Amino acid sequence: MKKWIIAGSLVVVLASCKMQEAAQENAASSPQKSKAKKSAPASQDQLKAGIPESKVKNFNKLDANKDEKLSLEEFTQTVKTSFEKKGDTSDAYKAEAKKRFKRRDQNKDAALSLEEFAGAPSKGGAPAAQKTASTASGVPEAKVKIFKKLDANSDGKLSVEEFTVTVKNSFIKKGDTSDAYKAAAKKRFKNRDKNGDGVLSLEEFAGVSEMPSLPPQ
Repeated sequence: MKKWIIAGSLVVVLASCKMQEAAQENAASSPQKSKAKKSAPASQDQLKAGIPESKVKNFNKLDANKDEKLSLEEFTQTVKTSFEKKGDTSDAYKAEAKKRFKRRDQNKDAALSLEEFAGAPSKGGAPAAQKTASTASGVPEAKVKIFKKLDANSDGKLSVEEFTVTVKNSFIKKGDTSDAYKAAAKKRFKNRDKNGDGVLSLEEFAGVSEMPSLPPQ
């Protein structure tokens, strides 16, 4: 009889130990599962082919009302911040923001999609898409080099002001230090601006019959 009682007690003790071990394992695994869920990036569903995750995160940060579009006001914040980092606390950022916004707003809907925002040039060079187009277009490397040299803000296009630099330099080399270069620059720019959008693409710039000179260092 005593043997049966002892055996029964052992069974109860073992069962209790197994239940405690199971409870501890569940408790240990629960935080890990919860943590795994929290670690998943919230913007993962927004990632598109060719768009760096860093730009997606920046876009989400600027998108204050979370409508997956950037208004001019929202976009202006990043331009303002970049000006302040350079020590410029004036209102100059407002005009620059409008200029950059207009250039990126490809479909002219007064808002920037993630794709339009991501197409913005990165610091220190033209966008990857522009570099690919330059290579595929068959434009001589020498002209590509000059184009990039003139493209002061690296937006992949030349404004009248940027193009004027090379015309002014060519006049100076000829010994002409008057303001005659300004009229000449406007005339040449207009002849090259085939689509009349007020800027020169690489193809429009490379279509010139005469190789322009590099601006002074």
